Amino acid sequence: MKTHITSLFAFLALLVSSCDLPGNPATLTDMTFTSEIVQPDNGQGPATRTYIDGTGTNVRMHWTANDAIAIFFSTYGQKFLFQGKTGDRGGAFAAESVVFSGGFETDRYYAIYPYREDLLLDETNGVITTILPATQSYAERSFGLGASVMTAVTQNRNDYHLSFSNALCFLKLQVYGGAKVKTIALQGNNNEPLAGSVEIDTRPESGPVVSFPDESQLSASLTLTLDCGEGVTTGTTVEEATAFFFALPPTTFTKGFTVTITDTEGNAATKATQKTIDIERNRIQPMEAFLLETKPVEPEPVIPNLPPVNNGLPVLYVYMPGFEPAAATTTDLTNVSGIDKENWIENSHAYLKDVDGTVTDLGEASIRGRGNTTWNYVKKPYAFKLGKKASLLGMPADKRWDLLANYLDRTRLRNDLALELGRRLAERGIGFDWTPRGKYVELVVNNVFLGNYYLVEHIKVAKNRVNIKEMKSMDIDEESITGGYLLECGIEMDEGEGHQFWTNYFPDTYPYNRHGKSGNNYHLPVMIKSPEEDITPEQFNWFKNYINGVQSSIVNHGNSWLNDVDIDSFICWMFVQEVVGNYEPLHPKSAFMHKDRGGKLMMGPLWDFDYGTFKQDYAMTPVYHYSIWYPYMLKDAVFKARVEELWPIVKPILREVCSEYAAKFRSSNSAVMPLAVSIDNDWVRWQNLGGQPSVNGDEGIGVWEAFKRLTDNLSRRINQMNDTEINNMLSD
Repeated sequence: MKTHITSLFAFLALLVSSCDLPGNPATLTDMTFTSEIVQPDNGQGPATRTYIDGTGTNVRMHWTANDAIAIFFSTYGQKFLFQGKTGDRGGAFAAESVVFSGGFETDRYYAIYPYREDLLLDETNGVITTILPATQSYAERSFGLGASVMTAVTQNRNDYHLSFSNALCFLKLQVYGGAKVKTIALQGNNNEPLAGSVEIDTRPESGPVVSFPDESQLSASLTLTLDCGEGVTTGTTVEEATAFFFALPPTTFTKGFTVTITDTEGNAATKATQKTIDIERNRIQPMEAFLLETKPVEPEPVIPNLPPVNNGLPVLYVYMPGFEPAAATTTDLTNVSGIDKENWIENSHAYLKDVDGTVTDLGEASIRGRGNTTWNYVKKPYAFKLGKKASLLGMPADKRWDLLANYLDRTRLRNDLALELGRRLAERGIGFDWTPRGKYVELVVNNVFLGNYYLVEHIKVAKNRVNIKEMKSMDIDEESITGGYLLECGIEMDEGEGHQFWTNYFPDTYPYNRHGKSGNNYHLPVMIKSPEEDITPEQFNWFKNYINGVQSSIVNHGNSWLNDVDIDSFICWMFVQEVVGNYEPLHPKSAFMHKDRGGKLMMGPLWDFDYGTFKQDYAMTPVYHYSIWYPYMLKDAVFKARVEELWPIVKPILREVCSEYAAKFRSSNSAVMPLAVSIDNDWVRWQNLGGQPSVNGDEGIGVWEAFKRLTDNLSRRINQMNDTEINNMLSD
């Protein structure tokens, strides 16, 4: 409930020693507000403030001896000093030895409290420009010096009587608990401006109007801080709660506000309200008293002297325990000592330096090796985990990330380009619900410069990743046990682990032996990625039976699987594998699926495209012939019909991505030059260290030619996927 302040503050008299005719020199008196509590000069001269009466509901104005205000006779305000004594509510003001030459430029007198040297008047509109400070001083049961702002306007040049009206409103916080408060920071939850340069329209009959001009919006302070000096000890009970007052421009906090209170021990507590709060001019908004419970404030991170890496890309620095940053890196590009695939090296520390030189302290981190075949190469891929969620290079915040080495890829672009095909389809709501995002960085571990890496989102169940229900151990009832599950079909799995299994055998269409085949029968390797460690026997058995049931319906030409499987995701996954020429699903490797609670089995996310993809003159791959359950799916009339419907929709989107990459990655595009240089340098260095198996067909050409061949091959393959090939795919 809002409490009204008295409608106007004290009426104050303006006395002028002389009033000469225009053009003649004139010595004029100055004027200032006062306060009932005298406080030291704050660097801008003495100031006046309001005080709260005994009920805490009324605002009254008093003056302090020698208090200062500004009176405008022209564009700039002149300083006037109060001639009365502290506590007076009215009195005379005299100029501070200011002599004016020339005539008056205004048709009346404008005045404002408190005085500042940088005040400006636009007489045409009666608008005074001033600055509301972002930091105010605490005063017992009142407002600090210079916090409140008041204005007055006379009727004409012969009127020397100023009636001041308050321009601001007031927020009253009440705190108890016995803590000694050092500072209180106030911030609107919808970024409302609270301080900075403002314009005050002095002429409305209803009172002065405060506004933030458009040009000052960007520089306006969104935080208002109350400085309590050496500290203010709060009352111990709710009845003895200590009042703290903010003076602020009339404001509507559309989503409430948040206050952060820091005590003299460096501990902090945050309190927030979410409801809309509208505080009008001349009103006090009291808030319900609350208990202050503080916790230690984390010290500001100290950014060390990180070794420079000057390739024009962001740089990720990781330091394992006991290793400190240094001024220079080593050029040894072999594996960093001590990192393996099995063990997280915890209590490491990470920093991210952006291209503009800004360094973010990512805090505690962990690192270990990752990958299967790729871990055996000289340039190692890594898994990267933060102690707390962070947004990296614009990607949504999370703890888990992967650092892909792309060692076999001359272009280092294959993973990004293939994933972008999936990302673009997901954006259009076609097939995929999410595909990992990634950014290129330079990686430094323990001051060893490891070169160009692809920092990419780790595939996991999370709101901004695979957005399905994250299961708990108690989720075993009939509905909850149906999801969510994240799985990977891949032959590189450790036997005997409880969250891995092979599906039941089914007749294999592949004419040769492969992992998982027995005679003419084949079964799929399944690794449950989530839930993982906490999966219960009930959940494991339910999901195993579910997958075998779906598989049985597919391979036995049933129709129940059409209701259990998200057909579009399986089709789009197949399209992407085909257009990039990926043979990995044949094994299978890196074939992810997921199922939400009560939902269908979806194919994806996409993953792993650096090996044997985007090759020159590649044609149809074994994906649709032999991968997973596709040979059986493509014998179903409903599935085949949907393939024919989707391809004309998907094809132009794939072409769009291909065209964008072709335009972007060319030597005439200076914006991509730092990345191209980084990729080329990285290829040369690592090729010299470890040799380079020829798996993609572009290992012996220059980086720009390799970029062009990559997109040329993709464009050719997309165009090649015409009606004939789609018909071949769908033939019995």
